[in-house]
Amino acid sequence: MNDPIAMSGLAAFNHVGVTVDDVERSIAFYAGLLGLELLGRQERDDPDLGRIVGYPGAQIKMAFLRPRGAAEPVLELLEFVRPRGTPVDPATNNPGAVHLTFTVQVLRRTYQDLAARGVRFLSPPVQIETGVNRGAWSVYLLDPDGVRVALFQPPPGGAHHGLR
Repeated sequence: MNDPIAMSGLAAFNHVGVTVDDVERSIAFYAGLLGLELLGRQERDDPDLGRIVGYPGAQIKMAFLRPRGAAEPVLELLEFVRPRGTPVDPATNNPGAVHLTFTVQVLRRTYQDLAARGVRFLSPPVQIETGVNRGAWSVYLLDPDGVRVALFQPPPGGAHHGLR
């Protein structure tokens, strides 16, 4: 039996890319409000990048962030200067929509702090009552483009998705 992952050589999760309308606004949100570390930024319009993303001649502003003290994965923010894109509906139930999840130590305190700063949440923190994350707390918030960002406080004992 062939193992497709072993055959492909996948070794680790490297980064998540999120296309944004305004990279500076998103840096202010992810670094300024959520506290991620800004690793760097760049603007590129070289031919290889255009071929990679499927838009020859593309010009893209990029920023790279990560939770402080983490190595990977990195959050890559992409603003397409050329060609400009059309906003999509990133609602959680739409096929193709994604969400980012960050682990927090004390969800209620983080929620209160971010709510006081005007961050939009879909609900107050909810304690998970069933399933593999029973006893954990979670909440979804919206980034400036409506991308869903989950904050997750692991259950006692630290299990997440049934893993220890």
